[in-house]
Amino acid sequence: MGLFIRLAVVKRLRKKVEGRCRRRRRGIVKAGSRSATFKEIPEEVLMEILARLPANSVTRFKCVSKHWSSLNSSRYFTNLFFKVTSPKREPRPFMFLSDREHHYALLSTNNNFEADPFSHLNQDLTFPGMGVEGDFRMWNYFGHDSVNDAYKVLSIVWEVSKEERVVRSEHQVFVLGSGASWRGTHSTIPPPPPHRPYSQGISINRVLYYGSWIGKNTCVLMSFDLTTEEFNLIELPIEACIVWNTRRANLMIYGGKVAVFEYSRLMTECILDLWVVEDARKSEWSHKAFVLPSHQLMQSLCFDELLMHNTCRSGELRLSAGSFDKTKVSMHVIYDLDKNRVIRGVVIGSLHPKFSGTGFLHTTLWDDVESIMCLKP
Repeated sequence: MGLFIRLAVVKRLRKKVEGRCRRRRRGIVKAGSRSATFKEIPEEVLMEILARLPANSVTRFKCVSKHWSSLNSSRYFTNLFFKVTSPKREPRPFMFLSDREHHYALLSTNNNFEADPFSHLNQDLTFPGMGVEGDFRMWNYFGHDSVNDAYKVLSIVWEVSKEERVVRSEHQVFVLGSGASWRGTHSTIPPPPPHRPYSQGISINRVLYYGSWIGKNTCVLMSFDLTTEEFNLIELPIEACIVWNTRRANLMIYGGKVAVFEYSRLMTECILDLWVVEDARKSEWSHKAFVLPSHQLMQSLCFDELLMHNTCRSGELRLSAGSFDKTKVSMHVIYDLDKNRVIRGVVIGSLHPKFSGTGFLHTTLWDDVESIMCLKP
């Protein structure tokens, strides 16, 4: 009998304790609800917290409320996101491929480009409308004017005569934002001579550089200031005999400056010539020669021909074969000129059925962190 009485007392006490706990939990939730807690956090602190999260998490959090969506879409937060370093945001490689038949593809991987010695580009990010159809006499570049905090697109179209001479070129700028439209440049100096861009653009300290042809057979380096929107023609060093060609010369970044690498002597003398712009206004250049183990590289990588491409990293070049079977796995390597060695590799799987045959394939490789920038028309 005593046992039953003690059990009844224990059950009664347990119910009282559980009731108090439930009332306490209800009181905590009611007094400090989730929305009320977020409202109490200053916006500056909240944005500092969100800026350290991965890009996909920040994008999902826009669905929390209109207030959060407004914060995460603001220009201030976008700039803060790029400035704040986070171990959860590592650079990932991207490669755009295209051929003469207007086939194209965008490949990537989730691996860290800096930590992984071999990046396997096994994610296909291609979407309809990405490629360029029809006439290729158009060149576009997307850059950031940090002075005015504006994202701009520079577009150049040109006309070539029957003698392959550039007779006319037009330049327009599109500034991203509501109500934006294409317009002419705001330059206060005379426009540049008619020219045809050749190389991929490289942006350094708000200035865009790209190799170009003027006339019929004159190669120059053009620059475009993303803030003042002024063009500048930079003459190439005469003694360099630089000719824009995939198998001969292109632009790169070296020591924080724009440079031209010329490798016409690579197979005969194992020498790569590097010409660095020291003063763009005066067209002053410095020269440096590198001795590369070109034949050993071709043999170890099984390349039939050695092609060199620029990257978005200072002092690094990408090496690839002249042509490769698109139904098989292919290898590209990143070469550091100062270290004089291969530092990482990029593996591309079979490109069949998007691409077929063994013809030439134009490739562009770069690495970057994911962006949260909201592109509005």
